Amino acid sequence: MPDSDPTRIIVRNMMLFMLRGSTAIRRSVGDGVTPAFVFATLRSANVHHIQYTAPEALQVLPEAGAAGDHLRRGLSVNAIARSFAMPYETVRTCINRLIERGLVVRRGDGVIVPGEVLSRPEFLQADQAIAAAFFEVLSSLDRLGVNVQALGGPTTSTPSSPPPASLIARIATDAVLRASEVMLPQFGDLTNALVYSAAVVLSSERLLTSPQEAWRYAAQDAPPPDTSRDPVSVRALAAFLDLPVETTRRHANDLVGRNLLTPIPDRGVIPHPVAVSDGGIARANGAIVGHATRVLAAMGKLGFDFGTLKAPVELD
Repeated sequence: MPDSDPTRIIVRNMMLFMLRGSTAIRRSVGDGVTPAFVFATLRSANVHHIQYTAPEALQVLPEAGAAGDHLRRGLSVNAIARSFAMPYETVRTCINRLIERGLVVRRGDGVIVPGEVLSRPEFLQADQAIAAAFFEVLSSLDRLGVNVQALGGPTTSTPSSPPPASLIARIATDAVLRASEVMLPQFGDLTNALVYSAAVVLSSERLLTSPQEAWRYAAQDAPPPDTSRDPVSVRALAAFLDLPVETTRRHANDLVGRNLLTPIPDRGVIPHPVAVSDGGIARANGAIVGHATRVLAAMGKLGFDFGTLKAPVELD
């Protein structure tokens, strides 16, 4: 069974990580979904030119504070808007609000998230939470029988200490952002994508915990039937996402109208059977697996010991 296609197992678990990671980002930024994603996109793009394995990668980690700001490259509002296909005015409003709050600064070459901001306790805690959530998902994949190390390739170095949690958080967050770019055309906006992902995760608990059930519906061409899912209420979705109930209800209704969720009277919603097998979702699933594979490859190059996934991972 573990030799077959694990696409849907990886996607379900990566969705769970995406949801936990986005919640950590939103709580650290202290704002809504769109401003938080704009902040995360900007932070990522500022250092995109620095490879994870380069010595400079450590200079732009939050622990370094302002010391690495000269390495950060500014980004224009237009570039952020194009990245997520969002209206220019929406992004500009978010950026201006972040600037007013002192979370972002404008330089001659564009906008950056400075190291002084990233070194604040709330952002250090968010990075710890993101890294812990990612390790938890990798451990879950390992327990389900997915050969995590084989996905990423061999470990190519043996450092004296494991890569910092904040570097793992950077790598994992980058994967979420890139996968989100692919998902957006299918869902219409970021909150829709989060609500749909939460519905997938919460309705599929058996597929996240039981190896037998997980592998039964593991392949991309083997979507789980409605009978394998448990309906999820709007209130449960809202609590899981840390969003207002009415906001969650509005987006759930939009997803129902798009045939992405199916309402089950008096019980909640489940992913729509057409959406589960839709070509757009399949492309998004492929992108999520591809980005997860690249994360694992980067961790291998950094010398991460995948054997530690069988035991609790100690964060630095």
